Amino acid sequence: MFGYLATDLVGRPLREFIDETGGKAENGVAPCQHQAVGIRKDGTRFILDLISGCSCGARRQARAGQPMRVLVVEDDADTLHAVMKLLSLKGYVVSGAKDMKTALEMAHHGHFDLLLSDICLPDGTGWDLLVQLRGSRPIHAVAMSGLSDAEDIQRSASAGFAQHLVKPVPAERLDHALRS
Repeated sequence: MFGYLATDLVGRPLREFIDETGGKAENGVAPCQHQAVGIRKDGTRFILDLISGCSCGARRQARAGQPMRVLVVEDDADTLHAVMKLLSLKGYVVSGAKDMKTALEMAHHGHFDLLLSDICLPDGTGWDLLVQLRGSRPIHAVAMSGLSDAEDIQRSASAGFAQHLVKPVPAERLDHALRS
C-alpha cells in the first residue's frame, strides 16, 4: 500500500487527494486535515494518518500548522521564566502570568490553545482559574504544582485539568503532557 501511495501521491496536495476520494471514512465522518481516505486501484480502502495518534481537538498545533499557544500561570518568577524559556525553545508560543487576575486579563484579550497553571497562586487557585476560564469557552489545561496528595490530584481532575504534574517536572514529561 505505501508503495502505491508513495508513487501515486508524490507532489499532490493532500486536500486535492481527499477531495478526489470523497473525503469520507467508512463511518461517513470527514477526516481531519492530516488524514487521507482513499481507494486503491484494487479496491482496497485506506486511511492515511499523517500524524500518529491524532485527535483533531487536542492536536491544534499539527492541524493548523502553527505553534501551539500556551498560557503559563506561575507565581514564582524564576519558575515562570524557566518554563516559558523551555517551552519557547520547544516551539510553543508562550505567554506568562504571575497571578490569577493577570491570567484572566490575558485570556480575555488573547487566545491560547492550552493553559499550564500552578495551583497555589497569590490571589486564588489554578482550580478557580480554570473554572472561570471554562465559563466562557472550552479550555485544554494541565496543572503543574508542588501539591502531590491524591486529593489534590483528584481535585485537579474534577476542575478539568487533563493532567496534574508534580514539581519538579522533567522537561520531556512536560512537553509530552502538553502535546497529548
